Amino acid sequence: MTGRLATGPVADLWGWRWALGAVAALALVCAIVVWFALPASRHFVPRPAGRRTALAMTRRALSDPVLLALYGIGMLGCGGFVAVFNALGFRLTSPQFGLSLGAASLVFLVYACGSFGSAVAGRLADRFGRRAVAPAGAVLALAGLTVTLSGALVAVVAGIALMTAGFFVVHGVASGWVPVRAHAGGVAAGQAASLYLFAYYLGSSLFGTAGGHAWSYAGWPGVVTLSAVLFGGAGVLSLLVRRTPVLPT
Repeated sequence: MTGRLATGPVADLWGWRWALGAVAALALVCAIVVWFALPASRHFVPRPAGRRTALAMTRRALSDPVLLALYGIGMLGCGGFVAVFNALGFRLTSPQFGLSLGAASLVFLVYACGSFGSAVAGRLADRFGRRAVAPAGAVLALAGLTVTLSGALVAVVAGIALMTAGFFVVHGVASGWVPVRAHAGGVAAGQAASLYLFAYYLGSSLFGTAGGHAWSYAGWPGVVTLSAVLFGGAGVLSLLVRRTPVLPT
């Protein structure tokens, strides 16, 4: 969120190259802070490294159909989310709304709805189970996408907020589910989590780029259609996961 908020005003003043430079500088500062401020590990037991060990761990992390579905949920959900946010700036700065880059970047404050959505999803998952909450998050995201088709700026922002909350419900449940499922299935939790993150950012890269093409060829309805297909796919995978047996922890 900070990166998206920072680039708008900087791009308004000095152009997009300086905006990217500002994000790079921010990342460098964060890296330095983490290097010096992150506490040392405790109670960590390293495992033997090696190609065969890594391949064996990866093979096991790819053998569980539930884990595979969770990787897919992360990839599709993140892809739908990033596709919308990547194209959103183009729509808000178009003649329809006429916002400056700095003003358009303020819309990214709705990322805070994601924190709220994740917290609520955690409580609901504790009460009703992950299998019930994940599909509901996909439905919420789809509802938010539909609202963004409105021509009113207030409705667009409200729809983006709903979609953001829905996405973080899906992502929060899926990402927390991965290590639990891995542990129950005898899979290295770290390996499973790394594969989830790989799929997550692969979806961001591929479908985030596709969102730009959708905007170029079909405008905002094209972006909404692409994102709806992706969130729909994540919802279908969530429903399929509900039918798989629960492993004893």
